[in-house]
Amino acid sequence: MNKLVEVTHKQPLIAVVGPSGSGKSSLVYAGLVPQLRTEKKWLIESFLPGKEPFLSLAFVLVGQLEPEAGETQKLREATGLASDMQEGKITFSQVVNRILERNPGQQLLLIVDQFEELYTLCREKEKQERFAEALLTAIREENVKLVLTLRADFYGYVLSYRPFRDALPEYTPQLLSSMKREELQQAIELPSQKSEVQLEAKLTEIILDDVGEEPGNLPLLEFALTRLWSKQENRVLTHHAYEEIGGVKKAIANHAEQIFQQLKETEKKQAERIFVQLVRPGEGTEDTRRVATRGEVGEDNWNLVSYLAGYQARLVVTGRNEQENTVEVVHEALIREWGTLRDWINASREFRTWQERLRATMSYWQENNRDQGALLRGVALAQAQEQLTQRQEELSPDEVEFIQLSQQLQEQEQKRKQRQRQRIFAGLVTFSVMISLLAVWSEMQRRQAIAMSAGIFTYYINIDNVT
Repeated sequence: MNKLVEVTHKQPLIAVVGPSGSGKSSLVYAGLVPQLRTEKKWLIESFLPGKEPFLSLAFVLVGQLEPEAGETQKLREATGLASDMQEGKITFSQVVNRILERNPGQQLLLIVDQFEELYTLCREKEKQERFAEALLTAIREENVKLVLTLRADFYGYVLSYRPFRDALPEYTPQLLSSMKREELQQAIELPSQKSEVQLEAKLTEIILDDVGEEPGNLPLLEFALTRLWSKQENRVLTHHAYEEIGGVKKAIANHAEQIFQQLKETEKKQAERIFVQLVRPGEGTEDTRRVATRGEVGEDNWNLVSYLAGYQARLVVTGRNEQENTVEVVHEALIREWGTLRDWINASREFRTWQERLRATMSYWQENNRDQGALLRGVALAQAQEQLTQRQEELSPDEVEFIQLSQQLQEQEQKRKQRQRQRIFAGLVTFSVMISLLAVWSEMQRRQAIAMSAGIFTYYINIDNVT
């Protein structure tokens, strides 16, 4: 952590890179941020890129520009600012300079957490590159620092953009490895000591043995300790309670399965519909969580979403974007460890991969004022029609409308082509009739000419005979 603080003072771009579950966000939020706040010279804002990275960025910037504004006003201002930054009417650097002018002597620390969302949730390459360019331009300004947390398996995505590929080697990334056993022991015991809660003898050693050295086990430890803490007896964390929750490896999966098995049969089907929408199938990478809208998980399923987000279940987290309610899994570890969810994902992988591509196409269509030229055609439309027939209940109203409008356009084009073919056919028939009539008329003229010639010939023969 001390090294991260030192690097933050020295360089404008700090990429904290590590495997999923290696503690990147915890290091930044629980280590770096509290340390910098003690210096009393930092303006600190953080956000996740999400599906609309410019809007996510604009919202935290508006919070600095208009600290007294209400949430509705902030959202309205952020929407306008995001649009202006995306279109180049206002630059991120201009906004940063305005913030620093209002706060003399301060430095701005901007944390972009889970930077991989720029590639998993925002699917438009042009928007990805514009956003990346905005960030890289801003760090050229004095007193601006940018911290990115990034999953290691998405590092190649970042490097595929040339300006980032040039910048990251210049500003040495902070690569996280697994926590050492001594560090994990402190993470387990220090909070208990501060709260005057004891662990039974040898419990720490058992927990450490279960955690092992796999980099993805830190979130499992976090969840297990949270569950264990809730089961303390007389301010003591016991072996019995630890075994009851399933230990580090099974705590989150056992909890999820327990909640799931308590649901009614109809609710279990709803739960499957909900959870498969909360996972983005990996394409050469691990599956990742995604933020789904109320429309995407289904209006009829939202009551169950509310229950799953409640105190007893705590399997999902609800929120709200600029338009509607949203939901996401409580932790990405749930995707890896809960067997039932893994089965759902694998069974729906082909459909969900197709659906994510459909959403990217639909998003482009919406951003281009629903231009007919961006609707589905050909093979893409045929695939969409098949999915609409087979799995309409898993499509959002917007997706259904997009497919149906594509179908309508295809039908209109087919009718137009049919009318065009009919006009061509009618023209050909008319032309054929005219040719036939001309042929008949020509034949009649020919015969009439022959007859006249024969008559004249006979007339002269008769004259010769008389003479």
